[in-house]
Amino acid sequence: MVEEMNFDSVLQKFKIEAKKTFPIEEYAILVGTVDPTGEVELADLWWPEGRAAFCTSSAVQVQASWWRAARRWASTNNYTLLGDIHSHCYETPRHDATPSEDDIDRFDSSYFKYIKNRPFLMGICTISKDRQGRLRARSRLWPIQKEGKSNKIML
Repeated sequence: MVEEMNFDSVLQKFKIEAKKTFPIEEYAILVGTVDPTGEVELADLWWPEGRAAFCTSSAVQVQASWWRAARRWASTNNYTLLGDIHSHCYETPRHDATPSEDDIDRFDSSYFKYIKNRPFLMGICTISKDRQGRLRARSRLWPIQKEGKSNKIML
């Protein structure tokens, strides 16, 4: 379970940055702690340097080097890698914050080696314009579990 207070503040931090980059998608790695009982506390975001070169209006090309760098940073700051979050950008109103099939399929076994013995948290933040042209944000974390050769959203 993700601690509610940190969950909200971390997601708010991401929403602010995602609105700044709209209509280009934004990306960050979720970091926090996991206690011996498996309780997860989302504490912060780690932002890959140079990520703008790999983000477009329809996709983020996640780089393995980002995960290696995040793991080094997290270990020096007593954090664990919990997953990642990225935005979906729309010019018209949208109210969902669900992963696309491509989002689920993009995870291969190399990502799961950073997340030991628990689901990977995939954050989706939908940024869309309302009828007055103002940017609105909605976000959600989805636990993803590796099952054989495929990935499954745990509901």
